[in-house]
Amino acid sequence: MIKINTKEAQKANLAGKGGKEFLLKNVFTIPGIKCKRINAPLYDFVQGGYRLEFKKQGDTQWFDIGKYHNLKKEDQNIDMMFIVTSKGSKGDRIPTGEIMYIATMKLGTMLYILLNSDKYGVLGWTKENFKTCYEQKKKYPTQQAKVKLEIRNFLKENKEYMKALFVNQKLFT
Repeated sequence: MIKINTKEAQKANLAGKGGKEFLLKNVFTIPGIKCKRINAPLYDFVQGGYRLEFKKQGDTQWFDIGKYHNLKKEDQNIDMMFIVTSKGSKGDRIPTGEIMYIATMKLGTMLYILLNSDKYGVLGWTKENFKTCYEQKKKYPTQQAKVKLEIRNFLKENKEYMKALFVNQKLFT
């Protein structure tokens, strides 16, 4: 089971542009279980036997979909870690950048949902688009074709497929 250091999650602030991996490493490191940074195309960290891909955002997240074409079965088991941060709006009730909640879903499950919905297909979540972007990536390895996903709505609409690992207690005070 993926473990969260709730004390670190409660105080982490991910506001600003990138470079917050060290904070997330602390959030996913607990006594006896280390979280190790990995430079892999499909995931960012390893915790125990779990491969973790961090998606940290207030809501809109962009995915480089070329890398999802013809995934190996083992890669479908990568744990997508949705680290949803406050946008600082009154409804969020905590300062901008603080972690509101952390939810997880297997990469294969996420892709299955996205590829089987017209709602997401019009955004570019199609097998045909995956293949096209993959072919471009083979020709031009640094090229990225990004497709968006509104994380808050996606998780809300697919609660039965995700697991909440952390909810900021400040949301309830």
